[in-house]
Amino acid sequence: MPSKAAYAPLGHDGRHPHSSSSSIWDRRRIFIILAICASGLLVFSFLWPPSYDSIKQTAQSTIDKIGPKLDVFKDSTQQYPWVGAGKVHPLAKDVVLMIKTGHSVIYDRVPMHLVWPRPDIPNRFVYSDVALEIGNHQVIDALANASAHVKSKDEYKEYIRLNTLFQNHAPIASTHDGWMLDKWKFAPMTAHAWRNNRKAKWFVTIDGDTYIFWGTLMRWLATYESSKSLYLGYDEIGYGAIKYYFGHGGAGYILSQKLMDDIFTDDPEGLQLESKGEFTGWPCGDCAFGVIIGNMPGRGKHLDGGADLFQHDGSDVLVFRKRLWHSYLISLHHSSAANLMDLREFEEKLLPTLPEWDGVRYCDIWEGFSPAFLREPYAKYKEALALEAEDPVKKLNLNHSVVAPGWKSGDVDKEGCDWNCAKQKGVPFDEVHCAKFCEDNPKCFGWLMSKTDCTLSINGWRIGHPAPAGQTWTSGWRLDRIAAVEREMPCKNTTLRADADERGHGVGAGRSSLERTGLDDGWVLPPKGVKNQPQPLPPAETEPGKENKPSAAEVAAAAAKAAADQVVAPVLSRIDIPLRIPDM
Repeated sequence: MPSKAAYAPLGHDGRHPHSSSSSIWDRRRIFIILAICASGLLVFSFLWPPSYDSIKQTAQSTIDKIGPKLDVFKDSTQQYPWVGAGKVHPLAKDVVLMIKTGHSVIYDRVPMHLVWPRPDIPNRFVYSDVALEIGNHQVIDALANASAHVKSKDEYKEYIRLNTLFQNHAPIASTHDGWMLDKWKFAPMTAHAWRNNRKAKWFVTIDGDTYIFWGTLMRWLATYESSKSLYLGYDEIGYGAIKYYFGHGGAGYILSQKLMDDIFTDDPEGLQLESKGEFTGWPCGDCAFGVIIGNMPGRGKHLDGGADLFQHDGSDVLVFRKRLWHSYLISLHHSSAANLMDLREFEEKLLPTLPEWDGVRYCDIWEGFSPAFLREPYAKYKEALALEAEDPVKKLNLNHSVVAPGWKSGDVDKEGCDWNCAKQKGVPFDEVHCAKFCEDNPKCFGWLMSKTDCTLSINGWRIGHPAPAGQTWTSGWRLDRIAAVEREMPCKNTTLRADADERGHGVGAGRSSLERTGLDDGWVLPPKGVKNQPQPLPPAETEPGKENKPSAAEVAAAAAKAAADQVVAPVLSRIDIPLRIPDM
């Protein structure tokens, strides 16, 4: 058994801790400590609670210290970022935003939409295939009250799988069936939004990985009348038994109050809508919905506006053109969580610096999202032009091009020369001569080279992205020609931005990625008062005096659709299950 000395308190060096003299001194020390504590409590009782002025002074001192670290762009005299072009537009209260997603990907996308306070989007709904909450935001299960018609589909098995895994707290991996299930959300979620917002003027639908420049959208929508039947967005084209057009869901599409009323007044829960043969026959919900809208009385195949404003891809493949330099940009698709964060931070910094009537333009994206290896030499080239240097390449030792190995920029209005073409020209097939092909074409803004091809970007250019693994790409950009566009049409020139508004944005149907429209060849800045031309429609739809008779395939498809409508008509009643889609 160890001796007592082994348990002695630290500092007693093994001696017995108790003696008569030390005991008396210990008691005195205890009395002194108690007296000091009592005095402190007495003083504290007179000082607590602190006055409001002292609290305010302390809090303000703390804010003054950390404020610059929290937000270096904040102006203490303004309510950042809701000033300038960031000011909440009066139309915002009359617009509904529907964010459509799926549970297998929801956490990769939707939280970034909800992390910022958005008083400019007061009517925002998130629809998925599993009901849950993210923070204080409710995610609505769009299929909670699925009809017998929907439950009879093979895709509904995916809904059961997702909810079973969710209730068992099990990991949920995405599958192709999730994309097939997605199409059955369109009718119930759009009907739900309409029922709960009968006075809304516009209904906007986007995917979870779509970023939308909301304030810019409000300013554009204010130029339209919601009392008209309007379907706006990216006029996508699809090919099946017949060619069809629809508003691309990833780019975002918009339905006016009049069009929504026409669809849902006699079908408030969307039962007749979802039972139409298009939702069974087409693989995607946005295309099925678009075909149905296109077949409504008085409507045509195409959308009513939005060309060039809505993008079905990200900023890396956005096409920058002289014609679109000051055009609005409303949406970008295929955005990662990091992309969504970058876009919101970019918008919060940009909008307060612009006039209240202004919005996000193509040129703003070029300035904000060009990679450093492009942005820095481009800035130097612009400075050189501003100094009116006759030849920046020679006088300031600048390069007129930037070349990036391992980077895939993409082509625009493609013109190319492969190895066989180079052989016929009698030159080596290499980057030097690919760049020379671009130099020889005054409309070329860049080039892209692989092991087998050299393609030129004509009438425009893209930023691009790192080359996919296992692929060999090299990209080049003509800084001198890009800088010449900026010199002629400065991005932040408010007169030019206002003139672009007067010409009109997103006029008519069209696709932002459509090449060779004929609008860019020889385009010059038009005189004030001249309106923008819409994109040309396919020749078969614009030739006057010719009747467009349906093809045999179209007749067969119409017959199949009619038969499908008859079959599903008796099963429109909903199954009696607990209500999980709340009507507000």
